[in-house]
Amino acid sequence: MSIWSAFYNSSQAMTVQSHSLGVIGQNVANVNSTGYKKAEDLFRTMISDVTTTNNFLGVAQSTRTLVDMQGSVVASEDWKDVSLNGKGFFILNSAMDGSGQTCFTRNGAFSLTSTGNGTGVLTDGNGHYLMGWQTTGDTTGSGTSLTGLSALGYTLGSTLAGVATTTASVQANIPSNATTTQSISIPVYDSSFASQTLNANFEPQGSNSWLLSFSSPDGTVSSPAAPITVTFDGNGQMTTPTDPISVGVSWNGQASTISVDLSNVSAYASSTIEMGNIVQDGHPSGELDKVAFDTSGNLVGTYSNGYIQKLGTIAVGSFIAPDALESKSGTLFTQTEAAGDLTVGNVDSYGSQTALVPGALESSTVTLEGEFTRMITTQKAYESASKVFMTSNEMIQTIRDLVK
Repeated sequence: MSIWSAFYNSSQAMTVQSHSLGVIGQNVANVNSTGYKKAEDLFRTMISDVTTTNNFLGVAQSTRTLVDMQGSVVASEDWKDVSLNGKGFFILNSAMDGSGQTCFTRNGAFSLTSTGNGTGVLTDGNGHYLMGWQTTGDTTGSGTSLTGLSALGYTLGSTLAGVATTTASVQANIPSNATTTQSISIPVYDSSFASQTLNANFEPQGSNSWLLSFSSPDGTVSSPAAPITVTFDGNGQMTTPTDPISVGVSWNGQASTISVDLSNVSAYASSTIEMGNIVQDGHPSGELDKVAFDTSGNLVGTYSNGYIQKLGTIAVGSFIAPDALESKSGTLFTQTEAAGDLTVGNVDSYGSQTALVPGALESSTVTLEGEFTRMITTQKAYESASKVFMTSNEMIQTIRDLVK
């Protein structure tokens, strides 16, 4: 190898070690950056000189970002903070309707941005919108592509319409040894969504037989027109009727029909009626006054009437080779051909591969002790290369002086 090769190789070594120190500095600067994925330089040999007998090798470097490296999940005090533990990325877009540039992040520190009229949407620190599916009722949003995604948000004070009761199911025990009428009170909601009470009255007839009628303190029951015979077997289980009973009732001149299922009413000896669960499908109107995320990535709203409804679902994207994503910043990435096809789904669709932790953030993957170790090694490599450079330069000067 010639002096010129040593001169060139040492110069090349100082260049790549200088670049490596810059990468280390970037990592150290972002040791506390939420969702930051550390970068590192990889070194490889490259031909720097060729003779008739040998190829002489210098050095080159390439930088990679360890995108799929999991950071620690740390609890926060903000409901808008969410963290992914495992596979996947939050999907962001520069436009609320998803028509802008799509990018991906593990930084789940979202803020609420007002869009007017009391409505807010969730955005990251760069103003990109968190994408998901809008939902209603108890449905978890889902999909397999970017189509149909839009910014997740809500409007505080928005109204959840009331629902009149149409079905009710009663679980209770009436004393088989009772000698007077036993009444079970069923809370229901009328067609104006106001709270009402429907009473199921059991009048004992002896020999496990009762006459059932319905009444309401503030309403008028029109059907069934006559009491229904109810029977129980020797084990206290209801034998008739076997089907739900259609009850017609009106409150304030407004008629309602409620299907009442009493099949879970039993008759055992006891001193009083023993109540179990009563389930009915009505509820009053309410206003949205609180929101939060659940572990399935649903944005869940709590209303003033106590009811809970899903408002939207976070979309999660994943890639076969996430380390090949293009880094726009330490926490923001865009898709590349090398990363593979994009897979889109909700948190539940990933099964055990992904978990979402509400009220938490993913920490930077940088460790100071690791970066300081690399910094010392890089510094030593740079100093050694500079010594080779200086020695090569002195030898070249010696040759130059020989011809004076």
